[in-house]
Amino acid sequence: MTSDPYVPAFDELVGDTAHFLEHEYQRNAYLHQDGLRGDPSRVLSVAELDDLLTLRTVGSEYLRIVKGGKDEPESAYARSYTEFGPPLNNVIQRDEAYRRFHDGSTLVWGYIDRYHAGLHRFTESLRRRLNTTVATTAFLTPAGQQGFDLHCDLADVFVVQLSGTKRWYLWDRRPDARPKRESFRSEDLGKPALEVALRPGDVLYMPYNTPHAAVAEDSMSLHLSVIVQPRSWSELLLQAARKLLQEDEFAGALYLEGSRQEELADQFAQRLGRLATRLRELEVAEPIQRLLAQGGGPDSVKTLEQARREEHVDTTTEVERTDLSLVFGEPEDGVVKATVSGTSVIAVPEPLAEGLARLTPGDRSSVSGLFPGVHPDDAVDAARVLMKLGLLREVPPG
Repeated sequence: MTSDPYVPAFDELVGDTAHFLEHEYQRNAYLHQDGLRGDPSRVLSVAELDDLLTLRTVGSEYLRIVKGGKDEPESAYARSYTEFGPPLNNVIQRDEAYRRFHDGSTLVWGYIDRYHAGLHRFTESLRRRLNTTVATTAFLTPAGQQGFDLHCDLADVFVVQLSGTKRWYLWDRRPDARPKRESFRSEDLGKPALEVALRPGDVLYMPYNTPHAAVAEDSMSLHLSVIVQPRSWSELLLQAARKLLQEDEFAGALYLEGSRQEELADQFAQRLGRLATRLRELEVAEPIQRLLAQGGGPDSVKTLEQARREEHVDTTTEVERTDLSLVFGEPEDGVVKATVSGTSVIAVPEPLAEGLARLTPGDRSSVSGLFPGVHPDDAVDAARVLMKLGLLREVPPG
């Protein structure tokens, strides 16, 4: 694997970020041609996929082989090994995968962000940017082949073309409010709303419920599908209600008996009324912060490297405030309680809280400058803790 992977920024996927988020996101299909500023093969190359097959690091739970819209049976291309060291289960047979690819099958590397460092960083950056669950899958399709039939997906998808050319056909988005995976026949949908050949560096965005199909053109095609789970109002409402229902007033055993239906109905109505009252009284910012925290958060990549750096933090180390939310409470006995990302609560000595409150996301300072007047040892200890929480990160030298 390359030691310096290329991690595209969000604006490389969408161009004008403000326009995309306000007018296109979760609304319309959107094409951004020549979006990648760097070499697409440095995001992921066919040679790296060869390496994964050679090293036997990916089993059939992550690599699917698909032809004509149907998965080929795992038993045809995966087996277990008992060699020196721990047993290897469901290992892809490299030669069998190559043979099937040359026979027209598409190789689908599911959740490749779990075992490719650069794509993990890429996927994590989108998760934080969009505040939702994101996963990445790679598709390697032989020339002239179509891996999947015409269908629509449960999630939004960013298609990032990395190698070869693939022709995409998109139809108008289905009117269903809820995401639905569904297959179609082209004759039932009529003429596509969009037909485009994606070349390396092009990006195509599709909101959920957009029917689509794709065919590799005159050479093998490698593209990423970055899958973005849509958030919904029902998710937010359920989370708010579930949090309240964990309180004692809604606990208690329920004994169901047919002869007590009228009594049970009255008791149920009383509790529904109480729940409705509590929901009306709810501080609405709290469940929103919890939902944001589930998508956002500190970058979890290279935590061992971060730990090594934290060991060498001193008063001259330059740090940067991240974009994690931080809400301070009122000082009490020289201590300020602060809520990180709407979930974690930390207790911070008032002088340290004052220094941290002065920073906005992106601001930089030395550790001593961040906490002026604080004993150097205390300032360094505080910086290390805040780095572990993801509120600060070290600014690389140079």
